[in-house]
Amino acid sequence: MSPRTTVLAIAALLLLAVGGGAVVWATFLRGDEVAPLALPSTAPSAAGSQVAAGSADPSSAGASLPPASAGAVDVASIPGTWTIGADSVVGYRVRERLASLSADSDAVGRTNSITGSVTIAGSGTSLTVSKADFSVDMTTLASDKQMRDNRLRNQGIETDTFTTSTFSLTQPVALPAGATTGRPSTSRSTAT
Repeated sequence: MSPRTTVLAIAALLLLAVGGGAVVWATFLRGDEVAPLALPSTAPSAAGSQVAAGSADPSSAGASLPPASAGAVDVASIPGTWTIGADSVVGYRVRERLASLSADSDAVGRTNSITGSVTIAGSGTSLTVSKADFSVDMTTLASDKQMRDNRLRNQGIETDTFTTSTFSLTQPVALPAGATTGRPSTSRSTAT
């Protein structure tokens, strides 16, 4: 084999290795490019607005709160029962490693099939979540990869068997003093 043929063969092998590596990365290793869930920067629609305490009729809803980016909220406007809005989303974000590959990726799945409500009680400037019940149709969770979704039906969270996920608050939770500022809070507190 001539030196020129050897160089061309090595160059071709390098191109195949780089191209194959790119295909493997794009197919198996690249994480989902889904932004983390965040509060909306615009006011919610009427469907996500407050329902007066004791009222079972969503059509009697009061005015929506200002958007999260608008700053502080009047504490007096918060107490009552709030229902999940039609545009609400719930999901998962999991760091995964496929087979024995060394690179991790983020798997993200979401659904808007969530229902429920939360009741907030107020006393002066203090707010307490006194009741919360949520239900999610797990069979509607979807990611960007059909293969992952198929696997979740029978393995992992087994959505074929556990079709509904529920959450019910078991004891009241006091909201941090800064909860109405529109800024994230990392403090933790519990009601007494």
